[in-house]
Amino acid sequence: TLRVWTLADGAEFAKIEAPAPLNGVALNADGTVVVAACEDNMLRSWTAPTAEKKEFTALKEFKGHGGPVTCVETIGPQNTQIVSGSADGTARQWDINGGNQIRSMAHGAPVTSVAVRPDGTLAASGSANNTVKIWTMNNGQQKFELKGDISGLRNVAAATESQTLQKQLVALADAAVKAAEASVKEREEALKKAVEAKTATEKVLNDL
Repeated sequence: TLRVWTLADGAEFAKIEAPAPLNGVALNADGTVVVAACEDNMLRSWTAPTAEKKEFTALKEFKGHGGPVTCVETIGPQNTQIVSGSADGTARQWDINGGNQIRSMAHGAPVTSVAVRPDGTLAASGSANNTVKIWTMNNGQQKFELKGDISGLRNVAAATESQTLQKQLVALADAAVKAAEASVKEREEALKKAVEAKTATEKVLNDL
């Protein structure tokens, strides 16, 4: 199912039974068209429900992927195009209105996620084989590739956070020590003055 929800109360606003399981959805700029990544190797688009018409209307079927479509994102700022990723190892660029494929970009491994820069000039495709490829959207050329174990990157991030926390704790402890030293010094000075005052008082009494 594809569903729209009301944020204010969490109530279901509209729904439709899709022809195949859905793996991802994307909306165009003005929220009038929704595109879904489907398990049967296709993308599908519908008009989005409105207050006047609380139902989906089927628009296009995007055919071309050779495996389940796993993800989809709109390409800004006009949002008249989308990029999709598939288990067939490709990321593909499409025209939303026409439903036609603009180009196919070979990632070389099943694509599990896609993302697009806000200005629409670059897109990224990610794969479970620990690679991310960056594509130039005006020609579909690969700009560069990132390789690495994401879990390793997370460990590095966690270690960095741990080091930062440790530094903060050391700084707090250092501040506490300095505060304690200052307090001890103040007490010592107060005691010294009290002893001096007592001595002076005793001298005055002895002189009487």
